[in-house]
Amino acid sequence: MNNIPYKKYITTIGILCVFSIGIWFIGPTIMLGDLTPLQQKEERIYAIVLLFLIWLLKIIFFEPDSLQQATDDPETNKKIKSLEGRIEGAIQFLKKTVITKQGKNVYLHQLPWYLLIGPTQSGKTTLLANTDINFILSKQLKPSLVQSLPASEHCDWWVTRDLTMIDIPSQYIQADAFLWKVLLNLIAKHRKQQAIQGIILTLPLPELMESYHPQKIIDMSQHLLQRILEVQQQFNLTIPLYLIITKCDRLPGFIEFFKDSGSDELAQAWGITLPALKEHEKLLDVFHNRFNLLIRRLNKQLIWRLHQERNPVARPYIKDFPLQVERLKEILLLLIKNFSTHLPNPLIKGIYLTSAIQPLGKEEDYRTAYLMPSVTDTTLQVFKNPETLSLPYFIKQIISQGLPHTVTHRAHLAPRKKVQKSIYLLSLGLIATAAIILGKDFRENVQRSHTIRNQLAEYQTLLQIPNATDRLLKSTQVIAALQQTSANPQPTILPRFFSFYTQKLLKTAQQAHQQALYNIILSGIKNYFEAYLQTQQEKNPEQIYAILKAYLMLGNPQHKQDEFILYTLHETLFNTLNEKIKISLTNNIKTALALNVTLPLNDSLIEQTRKTLNNLPSNELSYVILKNIHDNNLTINMNLGINIGTPPALISQALDSTIPRLFTARTFSTILSQDIPFAAQEALRGNWVLGDELASHRNPALVTELVGQLQTSYVSHYVDLWESLLANIHLYKPQDIVQTDAMIANLISKNSPLLQLLQTIQKNTHFSAIMLASPKIQGLNMMMVNSGSSDAEGNTLYSIFIALKSLHQYLNPIITAPDQGKAAFSAVTQRIRHTSSAADPLITLLTLADTTPEPVKNWLTSIAESVQHYLLQETAQYINLQWQTQVSDIYQSQIAHRYPFIKSAQTDIALPHFIRFFGNPGILSQFYQGYLQDFVDNSTHHWQWKTIDNQPLPFSNEALQQIQRAFRVQRAFFQDGNNKLNVPFILQPLPLSKNIKSFNLTINGQSIAFDNSAMPIPRKLAWPGENQNNHDTHYSWVTPNQKTISGNIHGDWGWFKLVDQSMQRIYARKKILLNFSTPEYQAKYLLFTQGHVNPFLPLNFQDFYLPSELIEKQEFPLNKV
Repeated sequence: MNNIPYKKYITTIGILCVFSIGIWFIGPTIMLGDLTPLQQKEERIYAIVLLFLIWLLKIIFFEPDSLQQATDDPETNKKIKSLEGRIEGAIQFLKKTVITKQGKNVYLHQLPWYLLIGPTQSGKTTLLANTDINFILSKQLKPSLVQSLPASEHCDWWVTRDLTMIDIPSQYIQADAFLWKVLLNLIAKHRKQQAIQGIILTLPLPELMESYHPQKIIDMSQHLLQRILEVQQQFNLTIPLYLIITKCDRLPGFIEFFKDSGSDELAQAWGITLPALKEHEKLLDVFHNRFNLLIRRLNKQLIWRLHQERNPVARPYIKDFPLQVERLKEILLLLIKNFSTHLPNPLIKGIYLTSAIQPLGKEEDYRTAYLMPSVTDTTLQVFKNPETLSLPYFIKQIISQGLPHTVTHRAHLAPRKKVQKSIYLLSLGLIATAAIILGKDFRENVQRSHTIRNQLAEYQTLLQIPNATDRLLKSTQVIAALQQTSANPQPTILPRFFSFYTQKLLKTAQQAHQQALYNIILSGIKNYFEAYLQTQQEKNPEQIYAILKAYLMLGNPQHKQDEFILYTLHETLFNTLNEKIKISLTNNIKTALALNVTLPLNDSLIEQTRKTLNNLPSNELSYVILKNIHDNNLTINMNLGINIGTPPALISQALDSTIPRLFTARTFSTILSQDIPFAAQEALRGNWVLGDELASHRNPALVTELVGQLQTSYVSHYVDLWESLLANIHLYKPQDIVQTDAMIANLISKNSPLLQLLQTIQKNTHFSAIMLASPKIQGLNMMMVNSGSSDAEGNTLYSIFIALKSLHQYLNPIITAPDQGKAAFSAVTQRIRHTSSAADPLITLLTLADTTPEPVKNWLTSIAESVQHYLLQETAQYINLQWQTQVSDIYQSQIAHRYPFIKSAQTDIALPHFIRFFGNPGILSQFYQGYLQDFVDNSTHHWQWKTIDNQPLPFSNEALQQIQRAFRVQRAFFQDGNNKLNVPFILQPLPLSKNIKSFNLTINGQSIAFDNSAMPIPRKLAWPGENQNNHDTHYSWVTPNQKTISGNIHGDWGWFKLVDQSMQRIYARKKILLNFSTPEYQAKYLLFTQGHVNPFLPLNFQDFYLPSELIEKQEFPLNKV
């Protein structure tokens, strides 16, 4: 901008001044429809400023600005022209040239660009000239000059099939590198977003090592760092760096170590790559680790290389070569540390070691300097290697494979904005802001104008509704919209300067809004009151009086009370409205009442209503007046302790906790001493609501008597209200033991609902007149009066909280136990075994409940019964679960559906299973003793479940009958009271028939025989017997001719099956007639048993079964809760 000839803009400025004068003087006459946008002085000033800003914008963005910076040096201008020509020529070549890669056509200008830079004599051009790569475009060099190239003077483009490298002369990066900045500007102009993919930095560190000086290396790195920072700032990118260490042949041992390497090996890249740093990683640490790996690989090759080397003079070089690389690492560490210090997040991608040429004649000098002085020239001459040609070491694959071949978009650095662009953008922003503000103001006011017209149209439509009350209810949205439109916020100076059309529209909107408030809101209220007073039949006198009072206030500013009018509307008109309309209508009414407008009233309606009220009995009228004095009838919220906490302890069926102020402590004394005499006097003498002339028929001398009646009526209503409040408050019904405990914790908490309720009751009902009228309220008040007593016995409230806290502490271990049911079972059994314990918190609470007044008594009793109920419920669930796992599962798998309990079953109960289940101790008896014994009353013939804490157990009576039957099985089969299966019995033979000589019977190895000629002697036997190897029952008849008829029943239960088959008659509980018979033969015996229960009688066990669950399949009721 320094070279802009400002004189050529004088004509333009003159023209703008002429336009500005025209705007100032002619602008007020310009009209756009009904609007005159330039009438105001501020409008014209803004238009003139906008005109000049647009001209400035044209200069900023449309005047050409050369990339070339001004200079007076002709030689420098010549170099700039040459540089522009070279880069334009290169760009044209790259854009025109197409190659084929992987079957696709690719333009060379799409390839990534790399900048090749380095200090003077770093070997950049020599490196590229000896890569053995076929470049598509490169600097033309004579073969004879490859070994000793002169310093480059121009930028050269070296293009492969994969990338483009720009060889930048070292003079471009000197301290006064003006050409360097021009080059970066030209690249930014032609490449834009593609720009630079990386920087290749060539460093002749081995050469510097020969005369090592740290400060020299630091100065060189600082100079290079400055150029790298300029590249990143120019392109606003983090650009990768690739460090190529040139002239590595100057490291002693380099030639000797790698001279026998093949061409493929020499074409590879030798160095390290550095990956992206992870979190908490440091560049120096990563470089150190990776370069050490490189040296370690050299050491691994060292022995093999020494073994292969035949020249003893070369071996010391080879042996010490890794040490030379170690020295090089120290210099690289110094260089990278300097980079890391001054360059934020240096993105070094790789470090490579190369040698492009090896100057002849230097090798002997190195050897001479390196070997010991005792080595003679003759020895050197003897072991001198034949002269070798110069070779490129480790270059080719760096270019062809080590550099990325695709353009990647990297993260931008911190935003960089030139001062000139910032000024341009600021100017543009000012112009845009001014245009937006003016346009926005104009557009918004046009829209507001249309909105107001639409709203006024809706307002006119509302006025057509004949019923004023309907108009009132349907007006909420229209009036709210008018109010919002007419709002006039105080703008700041700048918006006020640009707002030209607002005031007039605001006045229109405000006028429409006020008209709507009067014609719709106030008129609607008045119409509603009149309609209500015109239909007085069967309406509450208190509401009639309140409506008349509010109606009179609309026409009498002296007595007007906005809050009373709103309250009256809420109690009547608003009852059927939803909450949203109610809120909106309330706001509109408040605004309308604030206008303080006096409305004309219907005098005849007023007179008629006054007459109706004055015809009421004096005591009734005085009470009506009392409720409407001041704000006595307004409701206020009371803290009744309901719906507090989760779960709440106390709940109420009432919709809210509001009561009239008339029945609160804050007004009680005033009402008795002032309001009641005042109401009685007005009832007899009249007031501004009732009128003075209509009360002439009343006797003022009866004021004292009326005051007494009114006081009695007031106290009665006071008591009724508070007792009804208490009647509507109930204890929350918990769903389980956890909720029960949470409810108890809520009751004894810092914000105890019970304490809040009692405090509210005591505060509002502690008056002697109230307590004398209500024994219930008196009892509750006495609890609070004694709450400050230090005597625990006289402090009922303190005792209640102590009892509830003890109950909470009693329940806490149960609720927090890993197995809640087991803990509940332990607690219940302990209470059963110590029923009269004074420390039982449930007994304490129930005892205390009997001494407290209602409804606290009922609440405390309900809490105790809830705890008892849910403890029993948890206990029952726990016992039932143990029954299923310890008894039922085993019963179903080993006992059920088997003989002898199912006579037709094909499977017998195995005797070990039978003993394990029914023995003593056995599964069933152990379960009974461990879980059920405390809950069963076995003192009667039929066992019964006990009633615990007046709560029935949820167990099935049928299940208990079967358990009792199971113990009968135990007594029948285990008659010794242990787990030894033993059923003793006696068989008495009866005479055999003539066709039978004898009858033989063998029971599990026990044999008896009865011969017809012998005496019938009774035999004592036992089942299952002592013979563990015989498990059959065998029987046979022998005829006189020695014919044998026999039968056999397999299994331990064979004898019982034979008895079932042969049972002919039951004489008594312990005497059975058995008939072992076939169609032709029979043998009869009498079977006698000794035990209390006869196991051979089928009636004892035929219906025996154990249910899978003990709990009855029905709801477990909670008594009295």
